[in-house]
Amino acid sequence: MERLRLFRMLPERDGGVGHWNRERYTAPCACEPPTRSMEGLTLSTLSIQTFDAETREAGRLCHDRGRVRITEVDDLELLATVRGADGKKRNQDSPDHDVALSKAGKGRVRAVCDCEHSLEGRGCEHVWATLLACLASPRAYRWLKKSMDEQTLEELGDTGSRRPVPTVPERRVGPAPTAFGVPAWRKRMAKIDDRDSLDHLLTEAATDTFATRQAIQVSFHASPTDDRVWPVCLEIESRRKRVDGQWGPPRRSPLKRREITWIEPEEAQAILDRLAGAADWRLGQRGDIPTRFHLDRSMTMEVAPKLSALGVLFLETSSMREQRGTPGGTSPRPQADPRRSSSPAPLQWDEGDPYEAWVSITPSRGSNRDSYRASLVLRRGAEQVMLTGNDVVFPSDFVVLGNRLCRAEGPNLQTWQDAFAEPLDVPGKDIDEFLEQFHSFSASPRLDAPAGLTWTEISTSPTPHLVVCPPGEWAGDPPDELRARIEFDYAGVRIPANAPGERARLDAERKVVIRSLGEEATQLGESRRVGIRSEPFPDDPMTFPYLVPTSRLGEMVEALEAAGWKIEGRDGPVVRPSQIEATVSSGVDWFDLDIRVEYPGAAGSEQHRAYAAEVVELPELLRALKRKERVVRLSSGRLGFLPEEWLERHGWLLDAGKLERGAIRFRRSQVALLDALLVAEPAVGSDEVFQAARENLQKFHAISPVQAPKGFRATLRPYQELSLGWFEFLRTLGFGGCLADDMGLGKTVMILALLDSRRRAKPGPSLVVVPRSLVFNWKREAEKFAPKLRLHDHTAPDRKDLAGYLDLVDVVLTTYGVLRREITQLREFEFDYVILDEAQAIKNANTAAAKSARLLRASHRLAMSGTPIENHLGELWSLFEFLNPGLLGSSPTFQKWITESPKRGTLAHSIQPFVLRRSKEQVLTELPPKEEQTLYCSMGERQQKLYDELRSHYRGALLGLRDEAQSLRQDLDPRSSRLEDNIHASQMLVLEALLRLRQAACHPGLVDPRLAGEESAKVDVLLERLGEIAEEGHKALVFSQFTSLLSIVKDRLQIARIPYEYLDGRTRNREERVARFQEDPRVPVFLISLKAGGTGLNLTAASYVFLLDPWWNPATEAQAIDRAHRMGQERPVLACRLVAHGTVEERILELQERKRGLAEAVIRSDDTGIRSLTRDDLEQLLS
Repeated sequence: MERLRLFRMLPERDGGVGHWNRERYTAPCACEPPTRSMEGLTLSTLSIQTFDAETREAGRLCHDRGRVRITEVDDLELLATVRGADGKKRNQDSPDHDVALSKAGKGRVRAVCDCEHSLEGRGCEHVWATLLACLASPRAYRWLKKSMDEQTLEELGDTGSRRPVPTVPERRVGPAPTAFGVPAWRKRMAKIDDRDSLDHLLTEAATDTFATRQAIQVSFHASPTDDRVWPVCLEIESRRKRVDGQWGPPRRSPLKRREITWIEPEEAQAILDRLAGAADWRLGQRGDIPTRFHLDRSMTMEVAPKLSALGVLFLETSSMREQRGTPGGTSPRPQADPRRSSSPAPLQWDEGDPYEAWVSITPSRGSNRDSYRASLVLRRGAEQVMLTGNDVVFPSDFVVLGNRLCRAEGPNLQTWQDAFAEPLDVPGKDIDEFLEQFHSFSASPRLDAPAGLTWTEISTSPTPHLVVCPPGEWAGDPPDELRARIEFDYAGVRIPANAPGERARLDAERKVVIRSLGEEATQLGESRRVGIRSEPFPDDPMTFPYLVPTSRLGEMVEALEAAGWKIEGRDGPVVRPSQIEATVSSGVDWFDLDIRVEYPGAAGSEQHRAYAAEVVELPELLRALKRKERVVRLSSGRLGFLPEEWLERHGWLLDAGKLERGAIRFRRSQVALLDALLVAEPAVGSDEVFQAARENLQKFHAISPVQAPKGFRATLRPYQELSLGWFEFLRTLGFGGCLADDMGLGKTVMILALLDSRRRAKPGPSLVVVPRSLVFNWKREAEKFAPKLRLHDHTAPDRKDLAGYLDLVDVVLTTYGVLRREITQLREFEFDYVILDEAQAIKNANTAAAKSARLLRASHRLAMSGTPIENHLGELWSLFEFLNPGLLGSSPTFQKWITESPKRGTLAHSIQPFVLRRSKEQVLTELPPKEEQTLYCSMGERQQKLYDELRSHYRGALLGLRDEAQSLRQDLDPRSSRLEDNIHASQMLVLEALLRLRQAACHPGLVDPRLAGEESAKVDVLLERLGEIAEEGHKALVFSQFTSLLSIVKDRLQIARIPYEYLDGRTRNREERVARFQEDPRVPVFLISLKAGGTGLNLTAASYVFLLDPWWNPATEAQAIDRAHRMGQERPVLACRLVAHGTVEERILELQERKRGLAEAVIRSDDTGIRSLTRDDLEQLLS
């Protein structure tokens, strides 16, 4: 019962009432021993009769009203869906029902429906309706005929044809007339002829299903057409068996679709079905199958052998057709064999190789002078047959010889047959003229002539040539394609690929070039494979009918040249650059990059004249790139390839600057980008000013450490002193930088040392922007290490205007929230330093925080972040637009750069001086070890069931939206609001699916609060571990991004009587809670929201860290772990991730491994990492 019909209750987002989801019916496996509830009803002559009259009538109504849909037919089973009716039947709701018919062996068919009557072993209306639908469908009827014994099938047909008198009308046009009569509009609407509607046709088909079956015998009559594409006309002639058992006269009239199953021989049914489908037969054509089909070569090759094997294929000539009379009428002389009504004998299919057409010339002696006789013959091996006007020749590929339908190869045999209906006698004096005319044809049969009469035939492998037209000469052509012509060189004779015929004649030399069309086709296939597409220009072979995509031109040319092609331009050869010259010159606050591309000269040849060397300047190069061209027209008319390899490496730099006076102009802040170019291209020239700027950048690798100022109350480690030296390096060059050390290395202390040193220099106040959660930490650290630093807290609700006391402080401390709200005031001040702590807060360049930060005015800028890149490389642009505006170009340009992995190395080199990053493993050798492990938890039966239901629901919903999106993309403009709505809905559903699945993997109570008391594998494992840790006197941090999960853990800790501290975004007394956990040995557990406490906290009292739910970005988890594993920690730290086995959480861990190297891909010049979640990622997550 459960396998037949499964209903699932899926909770909504708010945990309220869910909705029903009906899964697809699955038929029982053939190898399973069926239970009684799965056995259904085995159909036999007796069981057919057990369907009572009421059930049969209900089933007939289901069928007649079009509620049955056959969904699948294969060798073993037939599946159907019976749509539920509006209202009620049998005193209960009438939903959809699934019906399965499967082979039970020995001519029996097992019928199973998911309704109660069928499950109790009784016949139901849904099974009966499905059986009626099978009788009406040719495909389904064939399945029944193969699966069911003949007696049962006959009984089914007889029982199904007995129709009781209906007690209600089967179809109504509208409601019954009222006392006021029928409205005029309804009378007029009723007059509309809707006989071609789908509903009418289905009803008509159902009504006629059980009409008296008449055996029909068919024959097929082939005749030649005058169309080379559709050379064969095939007509169907049929005879019906009369009541007296005799065959009626042959007729050529359309057959009903349902009558296919009445046709004899049975094998012809599939052939006729195939022909009807190939002729684009549709239900809208009133269900009639046409009597005449025009076949192309492939269809003829498919059906002719089969019809011949059945003995039902006949030849019909024009004289036979005239004798037969008008189409559709009765043949005048019916014969005993209905299959021979128009032809004396069936055609036999010739299985041999194709015949080849030849013109044979033999000498003959006349009375007074020599003469020659020319005949048209067909040859196959040693066999030769003379072709005369009496033979039947089809326009292409086929000929009838005697009673055989044979294949024949030759150019337009019908016209040659007309000319050679009888052998031609050619006088000796005219034989040369005859041969010239013969060879003038672009396509002709092969020639067999005596020695001395034949022309020299050139038969060799051709060399393909791609002749490219200069860009911009064809109006209306897309800018990213070039026009081209393909030619084949036969020993110096060039023939366009789209020229007709199989030969080319050279009159002066009495030579004929025999084209190797097979090799030409192979080479044309190679051109298509590399991306060249064609447009037909049949009237003029010398045009340029091929289109070459310029985006892959270089790669394409290399592939063609490797395959033996020659590439040339219309007006001369295509040349590659011989040299690229790049020069950097300096201005007041800018640098200019000038590029010149040189192309070599060429000596003269038979095809082209001599050419001198030529140079293309940067403006012309940029214009070609803007038009997405990959070749440039030289002044001589030649075509020159752009330096694609150079552009591949450095072309992105051209987008970073601005064209000024024939050169690319860069800001002074972009010197590092140009430096990256010179590292890869040492031959690039530059002036002294730029060389000095480069040398200053190189000092980054030789920075000297700087000691903390006197009075600073902390002893800096060597790596921290090196940071002070780096700050000085940046300040000297006028650049901003990002301190990106690992969490726990004392970034705050380093910045405080810098600010304390600036206090002594008295350049003015600095501004430090931090998350609200770190305000107290900054104040405490400043008081501890730099007590003389005058720090003003500009975060209090009653804060005053800065202007009144800005000159009295050294540092202004504020939050990102205050920055957003008061940017109009803060932008009025000129600060010494603007420093952003946890600078990933401005990773999105479009947020108010990022925009506000860029508006601040300062002499120097710094950022602090252990995770400068959290999710994708695009975040780097926002950070550097604050630090060094313009360094990485515009945002759209930068987005293009980071999509290609080869450019990341250059990008890494260009930002290297401005990012200082050290890991704890590098600088804190005395730090206790940290171990990370993953604990896999197996969910219980109830939790697993909930998770599986959610996953199935969301997979189905996402697939539905995907299919809808594909349909909309085909039908609508890409900017359509409907398409945008669909994309937005898909994105929202993906986010919802991932959230719900992660919640279900943690605890059922996160999905539905009413399930908070249910068991959770994670919580059970966590409580067991926390109990052990508390007993041993250790402390643990427990992180989760779901505060509702932390609340459930709180309740369990209270039950277990384990003391704890708690912190989330709503917690106000953070300092007191942190201090209590750090100092009170009676508090072993700290529950922390990942968002609120993942950064800025020093919790070295803990030696265990538990992560209850994995997050997408491993850096976020690393920040949480580093709350315990940092300077001041004296014990080894064990970090445990709790992961529900077999859930989306395992997929998240896989994504973490792929994303772990994202920051290093740029910051450490790695070549790994991904940009964002892809469609494959999402499919994997939901698998």
